[in-house]
Amino acid sequence: MKKAVLLLNMGGAKNPETVEVFLSNMFRDKRILTLKSTFLRNLLAKLIVTLRKKEAKKNLMKVGGASPLFANTKKLLKKLNRFGNFEAVMRYTAPRADEVLKKLQKDKIEKLVLFPLYPQYSTTTTLSSFEEIFEIIGEMNWADVEISTIKPYYNNPDFLKIVAEAIKKNINNPQQKHLIFSAHSLPEKIINSGDVMQDSAEYYKQFAKKPNIDIKDNFVLTTIHRAENTDDENRLKNIFEALNEKNEDDCFEKLDCKMPFLNGGLFSQDNFDKTNTMLLNSIFKNIFKVFPQPVYPALQSQLG
Repeated sequence: MKKAVLLLNMGGAKNPETVEVFLSNMFRDKRILTLKSTFLRNLLAKLIVTLRKKEAKKNLMKVGGASPLFANTKKLLKKLNRFGNFEAVMRYTAPRADEVLKKLQKDKIEKLVLFPLYPQYSTTTTLSSFEEIFEIIGEMNWADVEISTIKPYYNNPDFLKIVAEAIKKNINNPQQKHLIFSAHSLPEKIINSGDVMQDSAEYYKQFAKKPNIDIKDNFVLTTIHRAENTDDENRLKNIFEALNEKNEDDCFEKLDCKMPFLNGGLFSQDNFDKTNTMLLNSIFKNIFKVFPQPVYPALQSQLG
């Protein structure tokens, strides 16, 4: 049986020109912006991209003008393809699922293994990638292909060992350091709907509550997942500052710890430049059509 393993990831900007493409595709995803109306979701996505793209491009230049994801994925594929057929599939930038799946169908692949490179499951990442692939396979009428998926592995002992070894390799005197794992948060609406990503973060929360946790060679692990885990407003401000600035050896003195530069524009606080945006009445007329008509009779009449 001819098999291919698809490494699923979010993607990123390959250069400043593709920042807008990445952000636009991401915020139009129904799993990111959970509005039922496609029209409203696309309208809101356009507004967010307009506000974010300038800052995102500026921050991309601070890390060399391109997301490191692609170079790292290329190295990973080079190693893995010694042992089998592996392909990368990005959710919001190339290589996209449609082009990869068409190639694999042409190669007469009989089985697909979907391997999310997100260790923890979330509707906003894993499910979003799965849904896109199943939707495209349906449109291709590729009914005879067998599909299997890799389960979440955030708590897999082998995975944790690899993470610990990487930390040990890159940090001198780990016993004297405070290592912070930072993950993007989710709106409470998504968590309350049943998303389990927070459960993955809670799995590590026990490490944050204890002064010393031996993972390997006295590594101290701390997880900051959501703003409410930082009780101090000044500390939260410092975390934003650390994520937004490139510091020598990733050492951030205000927090007395190493903290990597992770900003791609998504960690920016919402201090936008003032802009004047003209929205036509016709746009709002279309928005109101989505909702029950009796709710907005006064506004409807004013819009003409």
